[in-house]
Amino acid sequence: MLCDKCGKNEATVRIYYEVNGITIHRNFCDACAGNRCDGCGSTYDDIVKSGKCGCSHCYEKFYEQLLPQIKKLQGSIEHRGKIPTVGLKVHQNDNSISNLRDELKLLIEQENYEQAAIVRDKIKLLEAETL
Repeated sequence: MLCDKCGKNEATVRIYYEVNGITIHRNFCDACAGNRCDGCGSTYDDIVKSGKCGCSHCYEKFYEQLLPQIKKLQGSIEHRGKIPTVGLKVHQNDNSISNLRDELKLLIEQENYEQAAIVRDKIKLLEAETL
């Protein structure tokens, strides 16, 4: 069986993972299997292109490469949860809107337009709540 990525070499590594209840089989040669996630078979390049990790194991496999990117994008590597939207005062919304605008600029610079649209919609929602 040939490698699913290069289509040239004999596949020696087989990766199985489940997506939405469907088991997916991927076959790779030794050269293409190098530096792939053990859980889903994603490479760091796959993550960069899609902007998303393939599975939770990707965070462990590519920790050293993802850490600076996460810190740059989120400003921290610690998860602090969401800010509650119920009962916020107007000045707290203004601060949140300002942070979201900064995030929006960063996403546009990174050409991550799908996530940028989500952040844009959050800004519009918060602005409507403060009126």
